[in-house]
Amino acid sequence: MAGAAPSREQVPDACAGNLRNAWKQLKEWGSNDAGRGQIKEAMQLCPAANLSSDDDVNMLAQWAQNAFDYLVSHDP
Repeated sequence: MAGAAPSREQVPDACAGNLRNAWKQLKEWGSNDAGRGQIKEAMQLCPAANLSSDDDVNMLAQWAQNAFDYLVSHDP
């Protein structure tokens, strides 16, 4: 292993801002068919991934949020 992950204190404030902006972008792109296509491409989702509604995008966002929550809750 290359090394331990940086603590919250070591992570630049810009990282938190980038993450907040990503959620805004996800919501914006998720509001229409073209944007949902951009999400599928940007996240390299499999062709069978169904992003046909705002609800589908919200579920994807919740899935991603759960991953970040897990990482934060298991921060050494």
